[in-house]
Amino acid sequence: MKGSELNPICVWNMIHNKEMPEKMSAADRVYAKVRHDIVFLHLKPGQLIKEKQVIDEMGVSRTPVREAFLRLEKEHLLEIRPQSGTMVSPIRLSRIRDAQFLRTSLEFAAAKKLMQQSNGKLLEPLQDIIDEQEFCYEHERFEQFVLLDNDFHRLFFELIGHQEIWKMLESARAHLDRIRFMFLPNKDHLQEVLAEHRIILKAIAEGDEKTLSTSMQDHLNKSEDLALELSKTSPEFFI
Repeated sequence: MKGSELNPICVWNMIHNKEMPEKMSAADRVYAKVRHDIVFLHLKPGQLIKEKQVIDEMGVSRTPVREAFLRLEKEHLLEIRPQSGTMVSPIRLSRIRDAQFLRTSLEFAAAKKLMQQSNGKLLEPLQDIIDEQEFCYEHERFEQFVLLDNDFHRLFFELIGHQEIWKMLESARAHLDRIRFMFLPNKDHLQEVLAEHRIILKAIAEGDEKTLSTSMQDHLNKSEDLALELSKTSPEFFI
């Protein structure tokens, strides 16, 4: 089981409950934990991360840590510099723009296809996620709220039988998630997300393609707007 194939909610629960499954390899466990810490901003952009610290914390040898670091470097989440050590990658606005374009194109296509073949029962899991997000919002469980946001969009692909496309978006989503977690806790923003999810689901259920297009564009373009705003208030995290 590769770390990139794990549902983010499952990773969050495993890490916070210290219950990483034994069937995961040591490299996968390190990958899942470090990637989680980068995306959740427990490790900040530009922060140095030491192999020995990870080895001691996770009780593994040097080899799986290096394997995990190489995987994260390929996803542009770590920068390995032989002379100065390993550093959490700064957030590149160009990568945010690319990730945003990719997500907007593919997710609207998935939502449109779902709209064409949907029925009330098929859409129930999406309503369940909105209900869970409402609970997380009311109880200020902001990290879980954002992970449920990912699950909401993942279901577009799962419900139409294109789960592999969502996995292909994994690297792009990681960079967008870092932006969203930088913006937490912002209850006004999360309330907007919740309202937009309701509008999107209603448009799918009613076959309203015009509203679906407009609402998804507005919803998905927020990450780029947030990135530009945060690059001014926290320039040390950006390139």
